[in-house]
Amino acid sequence: THRLVLPIINGPTEGLLMGATLFACTAALGVDYWHGYEWYNNVFGPYVFAYLPESVTSAIVPADGFRNCDMVPIITILGLGQEACIKGYTMIREYGLGCLKDMFPMITLCVAPLLIGYADTTILQRHPRVCLHVIAALFVEAVTQLMLDHMTSRPYRAIRPLFVPLLVFTALIWFGLLEGQMTDELLISYQAVLVVHLLMKFSVVIHEICDLLQIWCFDIVTKYPKKKKVL
Repeated sequence: THRLVLPIINGPTEGLLMGATLFACTAALGVDYWHGYEWYNNVFGPYVFAYLPESVTSAIVPADGFRNCDMVPIITILGLGQEACIKGYTMIREYGLGCLKDMFPMITLCVAPLLIGYADTTILQRHPRVCLHVIAALFVEAVTQLMLDHMTSRPYRAIRPLFVPLLVFTALIWFGLLEGQMTDELLISYQAVLVVHLLMKFSVVIHEICDLLQIWCFDIVTKYPKKKKVL
């Protein structure tokens, strides 16, 4: 289509609204509010977890219940799961099972962290920000490339080269071939490579878009310098 058309309610606006709401709640109620148990005690405890089997609640629910800050990622994960199931079912009905190969990056980002966390239960505690940066960088790389390929009418390669180290890293940890300081060093190195790659990629893509459209990407008012003709 050479265009990227988003509905009024879409991923970017949902993220901004959720972030603004969380900041507004923190400003109005204070930081301590997120360490309370109001959401669990008044809503989710009696109306959601009370209807789950006791074997399930005893395994996943702490003795004191979930804090408000714990409920935020739980609600987010449930929402993402619901969205993925609905969109996945719609895509399969319309395009067949072959379309699932294009969801390889998202499936990898869902499965790999679970396997890593199960095999190395302290990795998130040791490097919470590094793990967040790695997953976020891979997600951004896949999604931005998908949008760029869609707008430029190019085929999208679902098998992303940057995901190969994540798959290797997951396999090494799962089979016990990687542990200790080597795990930490490889994870931090992987993060550094991803950040450098994204910075270079975005710089090149933005430069090419500006040069092609003869505009500044973030300042369309200022005139773009015209190229001098080479005789």
